[in-house]
Amino acid sequence: MAKKIDILTETRDFGGVCTFALRYAMGRRTYAPSMVIGFVLRNIDKLDIVDLKVMLKDIEEYDRMYKGDFGDECDKRDWLLFKQKLTAEITNKESK
Repeated sequence: MAKKIDILTETRDFGGVCTFALRYAMGRRTYAPSMVIGFVLRNIDKLDIVDLKVMLKDIEEYDRMYKGDFGDECDKRDWLLFKQKLTAEITNKESK
């Protein structure tokens, strides 16, 4: 059985590291996009609205710069779905 590790999320470092991982994963044709997207979604409640908006902006800028080429078709679907989930979480946090 895999050992569970607690990650300290109460610092600004957590959001920064998630953002850096997201930037690394965009456009990769490896397991990186699904791994990073999955990790962020599992921890989305621990990210503040600033981190979420930066991630959304990064995805939108990447989309514009590379004309929607997020990698393979499955990766593109993942990124577009992730973008929707980020938008929903931002809306949710702004309404509180």
